[in-house]
Amino acid sequence: MSIRKSLKSWTAFGAVMIAVIILVPAARAQKTGYAKICPFTMEIDPNCVLAKHLATKIEADNALLSAFLIQVRQKTTDEKNPQPVTPVPGDLTPASFAGTYLKDPVLIKPDGTTIEHWGPILNFLTNAGGMIKESTYIDVQSAHATLEYVNNFVDVDFVAHVETVIAYAPYDAPYILAGETCHRKVCEWVAPPCPRGGV
Repeated sequence: MSIRKSLKSWTAFGAVMIAVIILVPAARAQKTGYAKICPFTMEIDPNCVLAKHLATKIEADNALLSAFLIQVRQKTTDEKNPQPVTPVPGDLTPASFAGTYLKDPVLIKPDGTTIEHWGPILNFLTNAGGMIKESTYIDVQSAHATLEYVNNFVDVDFVAHVETVIAYAPYDAPYILAGETCHRKVCEWVAPPCPRGGV
């Protein structure tokens, strides 16, 4: 879920940074007869409709994620939280993310290993040694998105690969929740699965 370049912070429950990076391969540079000096980078205007709509979408999705993490923390019993809140109708669940980029997320741990899907992720978060068991505080810290252009499909033209950093006290090693959202040509960001393709 790859290449990262900062563009501009969008604040609500985190920063949404949108960047498109184009690296010219050395082999191609040799064929065209010029030397590769440095990577070429291209940024998307944060005031354009595409960027504004994506920022709004991710901020809303991460507001939901923030509320969900706080709720899960409250209901996890341990020495830091001996009296968990009793579940009530209307509580957030993984199904609450059906319309978001976190419909089927991946948790990236500080050592680079990953956990896929909400069930295993929640098991990790709440089991002994997991983030929630070890934390006194957990919330969304920041997010960024990398855009992928796909031109082989009638309805979808961009896929945004989103990574959100999770802050939790008293530790500093970052955990990342990652997912993706698809941009329809009618200017609407929708939940995955997203198509694959491109030029």
